[in-house]
Amino acid sequence: MDTPKDASSKDALARAVDHCASGEWQQAHEIVQKDDSMLAAWIHGVVHLLEGDLVNAQGWYRKTDRAYPGPEAVQAEIAAARRAVHGACRIGGQEARPIPVRGARSDLAELR
Repeated sequence: MDTPKDASSKDALARAVDHCASGEWQQAHEIVQKDDSMLAAWIHGVVHLLEGDLVNAQGWYRKTDRAYPGPEAVQAEIAAARRAVHGACRIGGQEARPIPVRGARSDLAELR
């Protein structure tokens, strides 16, 4: 999953995940719709899970080529997104780079 390159984008996505964890999906939505990374798209799907807009959530999950987990998995998705944003996966003291997803699309603007 591609992540934003600059620190301010990563910080913004970390705030979005924090908002999700607090149930503040509106604030998280404001953040993720300004970012076109695949990580933001995944978090965007999580936002719509929280909101209860499951059709829109499914659309965002399709865009990221992630399996749609359903609303019952929202807390696990928030935890996974937090790990992804904070680079919890480290190998040899360095942050592990995500493996690109074959066939991933970048035309995310249409779902905003």
